[in-house]
Amino acid sequence: MMSKKIRVKIRTLHKWVAVIVGIQLTLWIVSGAYFAWISIENVRGDTNRVEVLSQDIPVSDLFPPAHLNFPTGYRLKSLKLDLTPKGFIYSVESTEGEISTFEAKSGRKMDFLSIDEAKTIAMSQVKSQSSGVDITLIHAKNSEYKGPVPVYRVELDDRLSTRLYTDPWNGKLILQRNSLWRIYDFLWMLHIMDYSTREDFNNPWLRVAATAALGIIVSGYLLFAFGRPARRKKHS
Repeated sequence: MMSKKIRVKIRTLHKWVAVIVGIQLTLWIVSGAYFAWISIENVRGDTNRVEVLSQDIPVSDLFPPAHLNFPTGYRLKSLKLDLTPKGFIYSVESTEGEISTFEAKSGRKMDFLSIDEAKTIAMSQVKSQSSGVDITLIHAKNSEYKGPVPVYRVELDDRLSTRLYTDPWNGKLILQRNSLWRIYDFLWMLHIMDYSTREDFNNPWLRVAATAALGIIVSGYLLFAFGRPARRKKHS
Protein backbone atom coordinates (compact mmCIF):
# COMPACT_ATOMS: atom_id res chain seq x y z
CA MET A 1 0.00 0.00 0.00
CA MET A 2 1.30 3.43 -0.91
CA SER A 3 1.77 6.05 1.73
CA LYS A 4 -0.70 8.92 1.76
CA LYS A 5 2.01 11.42 0.76
CA ILE A 6 2.99 9.45 -2.36
CA ARG A 7 -0.66 8.92 -3.34
CA VAL A 8 -1.34 12.65 -3.08
CA LYS A 9 1.69 13.50 -5.26
CA ILE A 10 0.77 10.93 -7.91
CA ARG A 11 -2.87 12.02 -7.90
CA THR A 12 -1.92 15.71 -8.24
CA LEU A 13 0.54 14.97 -11.07
CA HIS A 14 -1.99 12.72 -12.78
CA LYS A 15 -4.69 15.39 -12.63
CA TRP A 16 -2.70 18.30 -14.02
CA VAL A 17 -0.88 16.36 -16.72
CA ALA A 18 -4.23 14.90 -17.79
CA VAL A 19 -5.73 18.39 -18.09
CA ILE A 20 -2.92 19.52 -20.39
CA VAL A 21 -2.34 16.36 -22.42
CA GLY A 22 -6.05 15.58 -22.59
CA ILE A 23 -6.44 18.21 -25.30
CA GLN A 24 -3.89 16.47 -27.49
CA LEU A 25 -5.39 13.07 -26.70
CA THR A 26 -8.73 14.37 -27.94
CA LEU A 27 -7.08 15.62 -31.15
CA TRP A 28 -5.45 12.21 -31.66
CA ILE A 29 -8.82 10.50 -31.31
CA VAL A 30 -10.68 12.94 -33.59
CA SER A 31 -8.02 12.87 -36.31
CA GLY A 32 -7.65 9.10 -36.02
CA ALA A 33 -11.40 8.67 -36.49
CA TYR A 34 -11.28 10.83 -39.64
CA PHE A 35 -8.36 8.81 -41.04
CA ALA A 36 -10.25 5.58 -40.34
CA TRP A 37 -13.60 6.64 -41.83
CA ILE A 38 -12.51 8.61 -44.90
CA SER A 39 -11.04 6.52 -47.71
CA ILE A 40 -7.49 7.54 -48.62
CA GLU A 41 -8.41 6.99 -52.30
CA ASN A 42 -11.07 9.71 -52.00
CA VAL A 43 -8.64 11.97 -50.15
CA ARG A 44 -6.07 11.64 -52.93
CA GLY A 45 -8.70 11.88 -55.65
CA ASP A 46 -7.75 8.47 -57.11
CA THR A 47 -11.41 7.57 -57.66
CA ASN A 48 -11.80 10.71 -59.75
CA ARG A 49 -9.05 9.86 -62.23
CA VAL A 50 -9.59 8.54 -65.73
CA GLU A 51 -7.59 5.37 -66.35
CA VAL A 52 -4.68 5.96 -68.73
CA LEU A 53 -4.29 3.22 -71.33
CA SER A 54 -0.75 1.97 -71.85
CA GLN A 55 0.92 2.23 -75.25
CA ASP A 56 3.81 0.49 -76.92
CA ILE A 57 6.61 2.20 -78.77
CA PRO A 58 9.50 0.47 -80.58
CA VAL A 59 12.89 1.44 -79.24
CA SER A 60 13.97 2.18 -82.80
CA ASP A 61 11.37 4.98 -82.93
CA LEU A 62 12.94 6.82 -79.99
CA PHE A 63 15.21 9.78 -80.53
CA PRO A 64 18.64 8.98 -78.98
CA PRO A 65 18.80 10.82 -75.61
CA ALA A 66 22.50 11.55 -76.13
CA HIS A 67 21.58 13.67 -79.18
CA LEU A 68 19.09 15.91 -77.39
CA ASN A 69 19.84 19.61 -77.80
CA PHE A 70 21.34 20.52 -74.42
CA PRO A 71 23.07 23.87 -73.83
CA THR A 72 26.85 23.94 -73.59
CA GLY A 73 28.01 22.94 -70.11
CA TYR A 74 24.68 21.33 -69.24
CA ARG A 75 25.01 18.87 -66.37
CA LEU A 76 22.39 16.12 -66.41
CA LYS A 77 20.88 14.86 -63.15
CA SER A 78 18.09 12.62 -64.42
CA LEU A 79 16.35 11.62 -67.64
CA LYS A 80 13.02 9.79 -67.71
CA LEU A 81 10.89 8.43 -70.53
CA ASP A 82 7.22 8.92 -69.72
CA LEU A 83 3.82 8.38 -71.34
CA THR A 84 1.73 11.56 -71.20
CA PRO A 85 -1.44 12.91 -72.85
CA LYS A 86 0.90 14.42 -75.47
CA GLY A 87 2.54 11.05 -76.18
CA PHE A 88 5.93 9.74 -75.08
CA ILE A 89 8.29 12.42 -73.80
CA TYR A 90 11.71 12.73 -72.24
CA SER A 91 11.61 14.59 -68.93
CA VAL A 92 15.07 15.94 -68.14
CA GLU A 93 16.36 17.59 -64.97
CA SER A 94 19.71 19.35 -64.59
CA THR A 95 21.85 19.38 -61.46
CA GLU A 96 20.61 22.96 -60.92
CA GLY A 97 17.00 21.74 -60.80
CA GLU A 98 16.00 23.03 -64.27
CA ILE A 99 13.32 20.90 -65.94
CA SER A 100 13.17 20.42 -69.72
CA THR A 101 10.86 18.28 -71.83
CA PHE A 102 11.51 16.77 -75.27
CA GLU A 103 9.34 14.76 -77.65
CA ALA A 104 10.61 11.19 -77.49
CA LYS A 105 10.17 10.52 -81.22
CA SER A 106 11.53 13.74 -82.73
CA GLY A 107 13.79 15.05 -79.98
CA ARG A 108 12.15 18.48 -80.31
CA LYS A 109 12.13 20.59 -77.17
CA MET A 110 8.58 21.23 -76.03
CA ASP A 111 7.16 24.63 -75.13
CA PHE A 112 4.53 25.37 -72.50
CA LEU A 113 0.97 24.41 -73.37
CA SER A 114 -1.43 27.27 -73.92
CA ILE A 115 -3.98 27.98 -71.19
CA ASP A 116 -6.84 26.52 -73.24
CA GLU A 117 -4.91 23.41 -74.25
CA ALA A 118 -3.70 22.79 -70.69
CA LYS A 119 -7.26 23.14 -69.39
CA THR A 120 -8.66 20.72 -71.99
CA ILE A 121 -6.00 18.09 -71.31
CA ALA A 122 -6.42 18.44 -67.54
CA MET A 123 -10.19 17.91 -67.72
CA SER A 124 -9.73 14.83 -69.93
CA GLN A 125 -7.92 13.08 -67.08
CA VAL A 126 -10.63 13.36 -64.41
CA LYS A 127 -14.23 12.20 -64.06
CA SER A 128 -15.86 15.56 -63.64
CA GLN A 129 -18.72 17.42 -65.30
CA SER A 130 -17.36 20.68 -63.91
CA SER A 131 -15.58 23.19 -66.09
CA GLY A 132 -12.36 24.69 -64.82
CA VAL A 133 -13.22 28.00 -63.27
CA ASP A 134 -9.64 29.17 -63.18
CA ILE A 135 -6.22 28.07 -64.44
CA THR A 136 -2.94 29.58 -63.29
CA LEU A 137 0.72 28.90 -63.99
CA ILE A 138 2.39 28.90 -60.57
CA HIS A 139 6.13 29.16 -60.01
CA ALA A 140 6.40 28.48 -56.26
CA LYS A 141 5.57 25.50 -54.07
CA ASN A 142 2.96 25.87 -51.35
CA SER A 143 1.44 23.88 -48.49
CA GLU A 144 -0.86 22.09 -50.93
CA TYR A 145 1.65 21.36 -53.70
CA LYS A 146 5.32 20.53 -53.10
CA GLY A 147 6.21 19.03 -56.47
CA PRO A 148 8.30 20.43 -59.34
CA VAL A 149 7.52 23.93 -60.57
CA PRO A 150 6.37 25.65 -62.71
CA VAL A 151 3.03 23.86 -62.86
CA TYR A 152 -0.50 24.61 -64.05
CA ARG A 153 -3.16 24.74 -61.33
CA VAL A 154 -6.70 24.18 -62.57
CA GLU A 155 -9.43 25.03 -60.03
CA LEU A 156 -12.81 23.35 -60.50
CA ASP A 157 -16.17 24.53 -59.23
CA ASP A 158 -17.28 21.09 -58.03
CA ARG A 159 -18.59 20.31 -54.52
CA LEU A 160 -15.11 19.29 -53.26
CA SER A 161 -13.36 22.42 -54.62
CA THR A 162 -10.92 20.24 -56.54
CA ARG A 163 -7.61 21.60 -57.77
CA LEU A 164 -5.64 19.85 -60.50
CA TYR A 165 -1.87 20.31 -60.81
CA THR A 166 -0.64 19.45 -64.30
CA ASP A 167 2.67 19.47 -66.13
CA PRO A 168 2.91 22.70 -68.19
CA TRP A 169 4.74 20.99 -71.08
CA ASN A 170 2.66 17.86 -71.64
CA GLY A 171 -0.46 18.32 -69.48
CA LYS A 172 0.00 15.18 -67.42
CA LEU A 173 -1.93 15.27 -64.15
CA ILE A 174 0.65 15.33 -61.34
CA LEU A 175 -1.78 15.37 -58.43
CA GLN A 176 -5.13 16.70 -57.32
CA ARG A 177 -6.28 18.24 -54.07
CA ASN A 178 -9.78 18.63 -52.67
CA SER A 179 -11.56 19.63 -49.46
CA LEU A 180 -11.25 16.08 -48.07
CA TRP A 181 -7.48 16.30 -48.49
CA ARG A 182 -7.32 19.76 -46.91
CA ILE A 183 -9.16 18.52 -43.81
CA TYR A 184 -6.93 15.44 -43.78
CA ASP A 185 -3.79 17.58 -44.05
CA PHE A 186 -4.91 19.86 -41.21
CA LEU A 187 -5.76 16.93 -38.94
CA TRP A 188 -2.48 15.22 -39.85
CA MET A 189 -0.64 18.36 -38.72
CA LEU A 190 -2.45 18.20 -35.37
CA HIS A 191 -1.96 14.45 -35.13
CA ILE A 192 1.84 14.46 -35.51
CA MET A 193 2.21 17.95 -33.95
CA ASP A 194 4.41 19.24 -36.77
CA TYR A 195 2.97 22.69 -37.39
CA SER A 196 5.40 23.78 -40.11
CA THR A 197 6.32 21.08 -42.65
CA ARG A 198 3.68 18.54 -41.49
CA GLU A 199 6.17 15.76 -42.27
CA ASP A 200 8.32 15.28 -39.16
CA PHE A 201 6.97 12.32 -37.19
CA ASN A 202 9.85 12.49 -34.69
CA ASN A 203 9.57 16.10 -33.56
CA PRO A 204 10.06 17.07 -29.88
CA TRP A 205 6.42 18.13 -29.36
CA LEU A 206 5.14 14.69 -30.29
CA ARG A 207 7.73 12.93 -28.15
CA VAL A 208 6.85 15.00 -25.09
CA ALA A 209 3.10 14.55 -25.58
CA ALA A 210 3.42 10.79 -26.12
CA THR A 211 5.61 10.43 -23.03
CA ALA A 212 3.19 12.51 -20.97
CA ALA A 213 0.23 10.45 -22.19
CA LEU A 214 2.05 7.27 -21.18
CA GLY A 215 2.70 8.86 -17.78
CA ILE A 216 -1.04 9.48 -17.34
CA ILE A 217 -1.82 5.83 -18.05
CA VAL A 218 0.91 4.51 -15.73
CA SER A 219 -0.01 6.86 -12.88
CA GLY A 220 -3.69 5.99 -13.29
CA TYR A 221 -2.97 2.28 -12.98
CA LEU A 222 -0.74 2.90 -9.95
CA LEU A 223 -3.55 4.78 -8.22
CA PHE A 224 -6.00 2.05 -9.15
CA ALA A 225 -3.79 -0.81 -7.99
CA PHE A 226 -2.07 0.62 -4.93
CA GLY A 227 -4.23 3.53 -3.85
CA ARG A 228 -6.30 3.28 -0.69
CA PRO A 229 -9.85 2.13 -1.49
CA ALA A 230 -12.66 4.53 -0.72
CA ARG A 231 -14.18 4.06 2.71
CA ARG A 232 -17.80 3.10 2.91
CA LYS A 233 -20.03 5.19 5.10
CA LYS A 234 -21.60 3.36 8.02
CA HIS A 235 -25.34 3.50 8.14
CA SER A 236 -26.86 4.01 11.55
